[in-house]
Amino acid sequence: MGMFSDHYETIMGRAEQAMGAELRQEVLPEAQRLVPVRTGKLQASITVGTERDGTVITGFVEAGEPYAPYVEFGTGIRPAKAFLRPAVEKFDLARVAARMQGKGGDS
Repeated sequence: MGMFSDHYETIMGRAEQAMGAELRQEVLPEAQRLVPVRTGKLQASITVGTERDGTVITGFVEAGEPYAPYVEFGTGIRPAKAFLRPAVEKFDLARVAARMQGKGGDS
């Protein structure tokens, strides 16, 4: 086995942990800042996380209230008030790499 395969789980675990930290520290606060707040339920329903399938790590940000898509994308009578898509733009792969090397906040 090569060096990478010998340390596969360690590397993948660190990558997933660093992605999660980036989502929690950068993306989640931005989504919570941008979301329109009337009752606070939509804001409180925003979550971030990671899922891993083999060599693929997927990060996600989602809002759990059923009306979230109508806020994000608008309707025929209400304009869009995007809060998830602009928040995702805060995600920075360079910061993820720095976190993996122990250079960027909680890894």
